[in-house]
Amino acid sequence: FLNVALVAKFPNTLLGSEAKEKYFREDLNSYYFDRNRHAFDAVMGYYLSGGVFMYPAKLNREVVHREMMFYKIPVFVEQEVHVMEFPESNTIRQKAYLLLNYPKSSVLATILSCLDCVLIFVAVTMLIMETEPQFKRHFENQLDPFYNHLFGLNSVIMVYFTVDYLLRLYTHPCRREFFKMFLPWLDLLSVLPFYIEYNENLQHRSIITRRRCRIPSSRLVR
Repeated sequence: FLNVALVAKFPNTLLGSEAKEKYFREDLNSYYFDRNRHAFDAVMGYYLSGGVFMYPAKLNREVVHREMMFYKIPVFVEQEVHVMEFPESNTIRQKAYLLLNYPKSSVLATILSCLDCVLIFVAVTMLIMETEPQFKRHFENQLDPFYNHLFGLNSVIMVYFTVDYLLRLYTHPCRREFFKMFLPWLDLLSVLPFYIEYNENLQHRSIITRRRCRIPSSRLVR
């Protein structure tokens, strides 16, 4: 549901302005808008995602544009807008999509985004340390006291990025479109070598002597 504090962040829209007061029904003790119900999914999505417009599934664009004009929500029709089509609105999958892709959509999404930033910082730091002669032995020498700790930390980071990638794939409204994008492929190529090397070393029954920390490219872009 939308609350006053959330819509107030968008004062130029109908729900974020005082203009909505004329739609208040005292008999219902709520605001009442006799408009297209399915188009309102896009209205809710706009506020919950922090100002990102997503087209609702299987609804004529002219109808959507007309409704958005009513609610005074900007739709940049002159630009190509990616159509986010979820089979149903307000589902767990849709909520998870907002959680993973739009940090402003909720407090939990903001926390998750901060966690991403922390892990990116750690991964970049480890990547730089591996190239420095005074730290290289910590990543290559199995007898070094820091080797197991760094290997474990690297493994946790790679598993986190892998789970995140799979969740983004699952929650994306159109998986075909997901694989048409460039960054997901870079993310996949970033995590695959970790598991390939791990599998090869298991087959040879040897301990991995070196594993470079990799960072999914879309994290750096975001």
